[in-house]
Amino acid sequence: MAIALLDSVLIDKIAAGEVVERPASVVKELVENSIDAGATVIEVSLRAGGRDLIRVVDNGSGMTRDDAQMCLQRHATSKIRTAEDLAVVGTLGFRGEAIPSVASVSRFRLETRPEDAETGTAVEVEGGELKAVRDGGGAAGTEIDVRDLFFNIPVRRKFLRTVQTELKHCVEAVSREIAMRPEVDITLLHDGKAVLRHRRASTLRERVAQLLDEPADRLQEVRWSAGGVEVRGFIAPLSRHRGGATGAQYLHVNGRYVRDPVLKRAVAEAVAGQLPKGRHPVLAVDVRLDPHRVDVNAHPAKTEVRFREPREVASALSMALRRALADTPVSRPPPARGGQGALWSPPRAEPRLPLPAHPGDDPRVRDRADTTPSPAAAPSPVRPSTETPMRRLTGADLLRDVPNPAIGVTPRPRSALVPTPSAPLGRLGEDRPVAASPPVPRLHGAVPVLADMRVAGQLGLRWLVLDDGESTWWVSILEARSALLLESIHDPAPPRRCAPTVHVTLDRSAASTLERCLAEVESLGFAVRDVRPGEWRITNLPSSCPQTVAAEGLLAVLSALSRGDLAAPALARTIAAATLDPLTQEEVRGLLVTLDATGHSRVAKQRSHDAIERWLR
Repeated sequence: MAIALLDSVLIDKIAAGEVVERPASVVKELVENSIDAGATVIEVSLRAGGRDLIRVVDNGSGMTRDDAQMCLQRHATSKIRTAEDLAVVGTLGFRGEAIPSVASVSRFRLETRPEDAETGTAVEVEGGELKAVRDGGGAAGTEIDVRDLFFNIPVRRKFLRTVQTELKHCVEAVSREIAMRPEVDITLLHDGKAVLRHRRASTLRERVAQLLDEPADRLQEVRWSAGGVEVRGFIAPLSRHRGGATGAQYLHVNGRYVRDPVLKRAVAEAVAGQLPKGRHPVLAVDVRLDPHRVDVNAHPAKTEVRFREPREVASALSMALRRALADTPVSRPPPARGGQGALWSPPRAEPRLPLPAHPGDDPRVRDRADTTPSPAAAPSPVRPSTETPMRRLTGADLLRDVPNPAIGVTPRPRSALVPTPSAPLGRLGEDRPVAASPPVPRLHGAVPVLADMRVAGQLGLRWLVLDDGESTWWVSILEARSALLLESIHDPAPPRRCAPTVHVTLDRSAASTLERCLAEVESLGFAVRDVRPGEWRITNLPSSCPQTVAAEGLLAVLSALSRGDLAAPALARTIAAATLDPLTQEEVRGLLVTLDATGHSRVAKQRSHDAIERWLR
């Protein structure tokens, strides 16, 4: 077959596939153009999830008639002029592909007017073919209508997802674009109803609180600068972790939202050991660096970047997050709002597990003087006092790559962190002096009695660290709760009642799953009653599920059931992972006593002091 040059219409359709994947791609590109035009008020209107209509109206600078026609030409842009400009791009758009790509696969209409012009311009295009150019009116700014997306590419239109799925992607696209721009007032309407509305915020903290649906005073500021890399933003307490990064993590580079593996690994490294597997912290951060040190022209969608020094960037982000988390107070989750759905009962007044203070430049090292009192004055080594809050161990206290006894992996030793004779590992995390030789606990065969051990502290949300005088015992909170929940599923005893009841708001998909799988949900120990459309009431709970995280437990179960995870062990683990939160001393003691009583103390993994000292050498 002979080689032939493709016609311009077919070229435009092929190129559109790189930029326009779905309605959310159109929303992203048009909102970016509005922001680049200096808009402070943007309204996005959708019909049928963006299939039938996408309308973006802004109060930006507008365009002249010549520019309105020129923007329909591929690679026509006002953002760059030379190759040197490409190396220092400071705008969101610069390739000149978005408008012609969208116009080639839709019925497209653009109406625009500069503020200093008396009349504007209206341009109509259908499937890439210019239909009309005429005078237009309206307010200063730009209005773009995109109708019948992919009407001329039926295969692409056929592969679009459901209306709700496409709408969800559009909402997320808008949220990503305005995360670091508190000065922008944005509204998203779907079929005439407001789905998302973020008013202009006075501070970045206020905007991030709107975006993450968290109280502003609970957000911890992330700020760090080193080696020409500046990190700024906010992170929520780790107790608010979520099952997916979408909607939970907004990572930006020079104000541009990106999906970058370097940044994702840096976030994972900063919270390593503090969250259950598969859970993600909630944050919004912006990494600022010289434009010459990052290539934003890596992909037509402009969500991928290439760093010249990726290690320096990752190190700066990871350190910024660790510093912020080291200063974050630990408390129970606040009342959820909006899409998160639960109206939480007031938190109980038990003492929480406070984070230790930041101990200098290297947060991993903590030296303590031996202040052991006389035996007469020494407190009991068996279990912590109920009057004194137990210290919670974090990455600021222990090595981040602490050995994982569950899988038997021993990281390389670090001689700089060998404990001194005056601060044995058995006292790690204890502010109180302890008796020199705690009694060795009783053993039922090979099963330890955990309640007789001294509790050294809690490492993140995942581990309890116990000490028997000769060994350190690691109790996986996730595995412990999973085992107890699984046992309660098969226990014929009635579940525990909620007092007061917990209310939760479910979207259409979750409500449908609940109605379809109500028997499975009740077999887990939940009792749920509907109050009004979209709102439900939890009256009973599995015995091992904390009431303060009841709504998260139910939502996690519904998510698992919607995926077809019907096995009891999988559901028990899902509930346990979704309801992890910092434990009080009373809760720690109750958990250990329950594990001993039910024969599940085997979840504890043992490491002798000698083995740990050999590893540290």
